[in-house]
Amino acid sequence: MMPSHMCWPVHRPEMQDLLFIMTDQYLGPYRLESKLGSGGMGSVFRAVHAKTGQKVAVKLIAEQVADSERFRRRFSVEVETLKKLDHPNIVRLIGYGEENGRLFYSMDIVEGPSLQQYLKQHKRLGWQETLQFGIDICAALKHAHDLGVIHRDLKPANLLLAPNGHIQLVDFGIAKMFGAGDHTAAGSVLGTADYMAPEQAGEGKITARTDLYALGSVLYACLAGRPPFGGKSITTVIEALRREAPVPLDLIVPETPEELSELVHHLLEKQPGNRPPTALVVGNRLRATKRGLEAREAQTHADGGLQTQLDDPTNNDDLEVDEEYIVKDDTAVSNLQGPGTRAKSERGTHDMQTLDATLASEPGQIPRRPPTVVSRGDAGTVGGEEPPAPVSDTSFRTVDDSERRRSVLAGGGSGEHAVVQWLSIAGIVLLLAASVAFTLYMLRPPSADSLFAAIGAADAAGNTTNSKREIERFLQLYPSDPRAEQVRQIADSLDVESTIRRLRLDAIRAGGVDYLPPPQQTFLKSMLEREQDPGHAKQLLQHWLNVYGHDGLPRSTETKRLARLAEIELQALGQRPVDDGESGVEELTASLRWAAKNLPPDEQARFYDSVIALYESEPWADEAVKDAKLARKILAEK
Repeated sequence: MMPSHMCWPVHRPEMQDLLFIMTDQYLGPYRLESKLGSGGMGSVFRAVHAKTGQKVAVKLIAEQVADSERFRRRFSVEVETLKKLDHPNIVRLIGYGEENGRLFYSMDIVEGPSLQQYLKQHKRLGWQETLQFGIDICAALKHAHDLGVIHRDLKPANLLLAPNGHIQLVDFGIAKMFGAGDHTAAGSVLGTADYMAPEQAGEGKITARTDLYALGSVLYACLAGRPPFGGKSITTVIEALRREAPVPLDLIVPETPEELSELVHHLLEKQPGNRPPTALVVGNRLRATKRGLEAREAQTHADGGLQTQLDDPTNNDDLEVDEEYIVKDDTAVSNLQGPGTRAKSERGTHDMQTLDATLASEPGQIPRRPPTVVSRGDAGTVGGEEPPAPVSDTSFRTVDDSERRRSVLAGGGSGEHAVVQWLSIAGIVLLLAASVAFTLYMLRPPSADSLFAAIGAADAAGNTTNSKREIERFLQLYPSDPRAEQVRQIADSLDVESTIRRLRLDAIRAGGVDYLPPPQQTFLKSMLEREQDPGHAKQLLQHWLNVYGHDGLPRSTETKRLARLAEIELQALGQRPVDDGESGVEELTASLRWAAKNLPPDEQARFYDSVIALYESEPWADEAVKDAKLARKILAEK
């Protein structure tokens, strides 16, 4: 720790940091190599430990921030808490210190882009990749929350993509150092507006569920290509965050699995109490969803047999192996690793768009011991040919694989032991057979009757959208079933309604229906007319098809699709019973007669006035309205 404090004649933080690295090449034990990024709170440098050669990322706190006594008081306390975090999906904090009055802390290094950079490159991610990223983030959050640490600023810029394809989180709890405490002050913003929770934009208490909301925002951005709320100013974003619901994912990306979409919107609930309780619960749901969707996809794409991918039971990534006891055939015992060694990937922290920096790292090296000599005095060495004399008390012989197999099967010459071995083998075979049978049973396709029953139940309850998966599976598995045409009609109806919802959303974004391209504009207007006047809607759809329905007409793929949907809806409208209004006239006339006989004069007057107000503009009710006006006039003359 250096007691002196340097004053710079330059007021821009980035220039101060540049002068710092030019004049002082060291921060504590670290030699600074290059600057990787900067932000309002400081800068990140690539650095190397002067003695050990360990490569790290060093974050140098900006001078104007470090001068705050309030910040200094909580800096050491918070960093000590963060040092407890030790998880494969969290960039490890190594240490912290002060140099010439400037506070800094060091972190591990990882090679790879931030999720923010990855999204800029790929725009949108598939559900498989999104689920895996969500599982990684949940594992990190669960570890941190168990230790009482809340991230507070979870966003794509703080999520780094390691070389092994897994996510690592950086800057855990750093937002708290720069913030005000467990409660956000009224009107203040703690975190990134695009991904913050509603309670961070108000006076709510910051809890573990605050991180879960941010997780939902990150998953939403992965699938939709943008955060749930956006705007030209932070005020607009915060206002939308507090009051508006995010646009449903199935409207933006219809191919998003329903289970994943429901979970994301569950995480984006405004009230913390309405969100999932813990990162463990969310992680389990994500894993279950991933397994279910992968199994369903494997079953769907199976061609002539079961083609499903199961978890690899031989994955020993987390297994500690003492290599001292591994013996190789006919070789000297040498270059053995130390007991219990594990290869760990380097982790890092860098995003060029923010304070975080993504650093390159060298693959972890497994330490090895020098060649081991087993001897007694000058008796000889293990390996190669041993001298004939003198004879060592220590003997060593390798056992090759063929001899090992013979020993297991023969049982070392003991009949009783051989029986036990064969029974064990038989038990293992039976267990494997049972496992395969159970897997086949669980992955068997549902019957046509069960699928149709589920579709019918949803249709009867008015929740046909919820049976979308069953409809797709029925048509895929049983296209020749007598009920397939009925199911196909339901699927067409769903397609029509989802297209209308999408066009309405496009119209809202464009500023109104009239700002849509002409084919989409007139198609949507025709469809919306169905609710007011089905007959007129039928005429409009027929006119639309007369213009855009010709097969030889040069038209876009979207217009061709709309033409197919227009034909489907036109057919559906043609099957509706025609109501000429006679039943309505009879019912209204009967009501007028009843009122004349049963209501007192003052209530009769109100009744006639209401009939006139409701039906005066309806052509089919002309006679009934005339009767009501006449009765009202007679009543007034009395």
